Amino acid sequence: AMAYRIQKLLQPLKMFNSEAVSFYMNGEPVTIANTNEFAKFIDQWMFERFPNTPEVRNESFNKRNVMKIQRKSAIEVLNQILQPTFTGEFELSGYGPDYLIYATTFKNLKFNFSDLDKQETTELKVLRQRLVKHIESDDRNSIYSLFSIALEEPFGIREPLVPLLVVALIKDKWNQMAFYSHDFSITTITAEMLYEIMEQAVTFYEYEIYQLTVEEQELLHNLNKLFFNDDNAIHPNMLFKLLNQWLLRLPRFTQVTNKQSEQLQAFKSIIRASETDPLGASKKLVEMQLTNNQLAQIKLHLESFIEQF
Repeated sequence: AMAYRIQKLLQPLKMFNSEAVSFYMNGEPVTIANTNEFAKFIDQWMFERFPNTPEVRNESFNKRNVMKIQRKSAIEVLNQILQPTFTGEFELSGYGPDYLIYATTFKNLKFNFSDLDKQETTELKVLRQRLVKHIESDDRNSIYSLFSIALEEPFGIREPLVPLLVVALIKDKWNQMAFYSHDFSITTITAEMLYEIMEQAVTFYEYEIYQLTVEEQELLHNLNKLFFNDDNAIHPNMLFKLLNQWLLRLPRFTQVTNKQSEQLQAFKSIIRASETDPLGASKKLVEMQLTNNQLAQIKLHLESFIEQF
């Protein structure tokens, strides 16, 4: 009986009976005579709200909730983008879900990884501009604040696409960011973490844009080459994570003893402090004014220190 009463109550809506029901938009009356007119009205209303939604033709991925295999594939694609050396060449095998995500999200949209400001797809170009403006207006903010730009008007991009497009569009800025959780520095942000931030609307993960001086860039490059035989530029967070791991692999006595030169102890202290403030550690190492030869001697002395006893 209740279902019948509800159906009867809603019948004028289905019939678009103007004597029984009226439609309004922003307080103004709207004339809708049938289902087709209603569909056209909704289409036009949505287009006016979201004129810059990029067209991604992937029904299994471009939706609010995706299957686990789609999510896993998106994470694999995003992890490639997050690599410091990534330049736009994806490593994909076959034509599985990860390839379809790449093809529909980047290939079909003619994504320009070599010059992010020159996107052929207008919607991507506008989103890039909004993201850069947001970053430049505030050096530190939540990662989710970047995702919110893509989610809200005028973009309205579905959640599974957001981490991929946002990170890809600010790849150049991403390599200049330090990351924090509850104000504590974290060495890396993984694709898995980014999708959790997106799905749970987490706001305590933050980024901070930093500008390294020429001296800091040169020092970090030299440290990476000397300690890890890697001639690539590397994010300060990642480099100091590797340096901390290197320090912890040394004999315990070497790590804790104060029977070393002030220079050796200062170097160890800066490496330890980098766990909470890698950018500050970069500046302190520059202040030590160490030459490449001195850095090599520090490495040699610490790695062989225990043998001197």
